[in-house]
Amino acid sequence: MNEPNVPEKENLELVLVTASMNHEYAKKEYEKTQSFHRREELMARMSHLKSLYFNVRQALAETQPIRLAEIEEELRLQKEQVFPEYLV
Repeated sequence: MNEPNVPEKENLELVLVTASMNHEYAKKEYEKTQSFHRREELMARMSHLKSLYFNVRQALAETQPIRLAEIEEELRLQKEQVFPEYLV
């Protein structure tokens, strides 16, 4: 039985990558917006995505630690390409 906020095993990699990238996009939008209400929404979204990422990461660490390391390296490289601030 899965823990809450942990998707089915087949989808773990996809959820990990999607949560990570969506968190980055939400963070960029948060930095640009002036609206207090929108910032609150984005904070809630980022919190959810962060929780989801780490729950899935834990599941992968227990079952596929080598694949997890590969995914995280791929994510780092992808973020460097998409978000120039990662190169600093």
